[in-house]
Amino acid sequence: ALQEGHFKRVAIGDDATYQFGPIAGITHLVSLPSGEGSLSLGADGVLRRWLPLRHLPGLDDSLSTGVADAPPALSHNGRFAFFRNFFEVPELHDFQFHRSYPGLLQQSHLVALNDGRFLTVIDETGEISCWQIDDRGEVTWLWNHGSDLPGASDQRVIQSVVSSDEHRAVVLFPTGFLGIDLVGRESRFTPLDRIGSSISLTADASQIAVTAIDTTIFSEDGVVVIPRGNSDHRICRFTPDGKFLLIANAGGAVSSYLLNGLSKGPVWSWKAHSTGVTALTISRDGRAILTGGVS
Repeated sequence: ALQEGHFKRVAIGDDATYQFGPIAGITHLVSLPSGEGSLSLGADGVLRRWLPLRHLPGLDDSLSTGVADAPPALSHNGRFAFFRNFFEVPELHDFQFHRSYPGLLQQSHLVALNDGRFLTVIDETGEISCWQIDDRGEVTWLWNHGSDLPGASDQRVIQSVVSSDEHRAVVLFPTGFLGIDLVGRESRFTPLDRIGSSISLTADASQIAVTAIDTTIFSEDGVVVIPRGNSDHRICRFTPDGKFLLIANAGGAVSSYLLNGLSKGPVWSWKAHSTGVTALTISRDGRAILTGGVS
């Protein structure tokens, strides 16, 4: 989803590129795990569904939500979509609002869906609650507890990450990050001196990396800072095996650091883009990297 509102899809391994738009500023884009297309939220408050690449043209339907500041989240079976006003879109092929829970997410942060069965929410007071989603899209409250998130009503979620065992979540806010123990029902807020832009979590949740101009790694052994060098850091990502940390910067470069040898500097660096890197992800086997940039 491009900032000027165009929607572009590229078929990997194919020369075909398809572009649609312009649409008033797409703010969020998520793919359905079933492979049956994508959902986008626009600055105009419209939730749009896009058909798979093989079904071009892509735009299939649209539905006004009135919410354009929170990404949609998907259930584990790919049938239901949830977003901040907690409307539910059942059986995405008919694309109709099913029900709403206005008291649940009206002024809340949608934090994590874990495996798509459990929804974690932080409300405007900073209280954390956990809800279970069944195959019919019904939502059942499980537990809730308070947190030490300061000024929760004024905060916004920049990014949230869940550990692979789904026991821990970390949520990045402008003023710091909140670590949540989803099993022990505990949380701790760690303030940051600068506004963070990216957060990452190792698979075993033993280390947290936060990018805020520099990149800082938090663990039980202490805090390690990787300085920005000649260009501000923008994105950080741990590899799936937890051995390396990738950092993308505003100059368009991606660097790889060995966690057991941080003092030696990057293992390698790659000039991925002529301008800043805006997106970075790693394949599940850790062998491939995909980047996006303004260029």
